[in-house]
Amino acid sequence: MEKKILVAVDHSLQALQAIDYIALMDRAIVASHFVLFHVQPALSQYLTDEAQRKQKARKVLEKTMAANDAKAREILESAVQRMVRRGVDAKRIEAVTAPMDIGVANDILAVGNTKPYDAIVVARRGVSSIQKWFMGSVTANLVEHSDIIPIVVVDGVVSSDKILLVVDGSSSALRALDRVTFMLSGHTTKDLQILHVRPRLQDYCEIEMTAETLQDAETVLLNDDQHCMADFRAQAQTVLEKNGFSDDRLHWETIDGKLAVARSILNYAARNDYGTVVMGRSGRSKSMFTGSVSRRLLHKAEKTALWMVP
Repeated sequence: MEKKILVAVDHSLQALQAIDYIALMDRAIVASHFVLFHVQPALSQYLTDEAQRKQKARKVLEKTMAANDAKAREILESAVQRMVRRGVDAKRIEAVTAPMDIGVANDILAVGNTKPYDAIVVARRGVSSIQKWFMGSVTANLVEHSDIIPIVVVDGVVSSDKILLVVDGSSSALRALDRVTFMLSGHTTKDLQILHVRPRLQDYCEIEMTAETLQDAETVLLNDDQHCMADFRAQAQTVLEKNGFSDDRLHWETIDGKLAVARSILNYAARNDYGTVVMGRSGRSKSMFTGSVSRRLLHKAEKTALWMVP
């Protein structure tokens, strides 16, 4: 089955790095079709209104629109050729542009929801540590407001095509498993590593406890986590069968959350050379909500692509 991927493109270096990432992953995502989408600058409302009444203003508006369109097509053509040079068949690449209508992020989501697409790829903005903490508003809005389509956030140069799926036993994690195994369907040899980080009590409760109470609470937490993951693995079999993903290509590992969950994930990914990290946008505990683990990953991951599955 064809996978349709929408790629947000502008003139930035970060956007070119996102282009390089999807070209890298083209070997893993079989039967993919890419639509490169560029949102042109917004037109002046005053000029638009004046153009309805005055011929001079109408000519200025037409000239502005033509210049914006020409620049957009130049950017898109450069991106297409970059993908082709990296081995992507030009027949599977489409270039689309339109003037800004309701805001860049909303325009991208509007296009994404019309098909719908299987993923939206966007670069994370910011080159300094401060800029990276304040993630680009377009990227942040896409992650926050995409209710259906996974958002793939690319940071820097991603050199590895290895994929890590992070799960916590939640329905969101199951949707992430469904999405990534669907995207890999048709590829008969690409494996998928699944990582589960055992929760720490401090991820749930910051109240100081006596040693005895602390031990009892941790025992209850770990038992609950064990049962939850057992149920998750049982449900995962149905997902794998639906997507034609053989169980022997799936590798499971559980680690203790000695560090904060996000840091444990990033350390594991870096140590084992995973270029892509996939996770549900929300989870079964407060420690996995957008704004906590997923938000920390979005801010702190470097030279990594994060797939955020709603």
